This record gives sequence, C-alpha cells and structure tokens, in this order.
Amino acid sequence: NDGKGGDQTPPGTEPTNGSGTDGPAGGLLPDTATSMYSILLAGFLISALGTALYLHQRRKQNRANEA
Repeated sequence: NDGKGGDQTPPGTEPTNGSGTDGPAGGLLPDTATSMYSILLAGFLISALGTALYLHQRRKQNRANEA
C-alpha cells in the first residue's frame, strides 16, 4: 500500500476485534456524557430533605400548641 490507492483504511476506523470495547468503527467514542442525572438526584435529595424538615417543624409546632 503506497498511500495512493482507494483501499486504504482511514485512521481511527480500523475494524474492531469483536470485543465491543471500542466504538462501532474501532475508534474512541466522543465524550458526550452529561451530569444531568447527578443534578436530578441532588435536586431530589434537597427536596426530600426540605420536606422532611418542614414536616418535623410542623409536628413540633403542633405538639407545642397542644400543650
């Protein structure tokens, strides 16, 4: 292969060995991950904590009003 022929494989597109660890064309996959689920989890935890604190304060206030 002298680099002038049409059968040369472009860099990064070599076939994989079947292990499935590389992308479909054999190259590395682009970094497309987002932190959306981490932010969603953090928001849910903050909401749950706020709700728990609100209920705790409300119960505490009701007990003080009954006495």
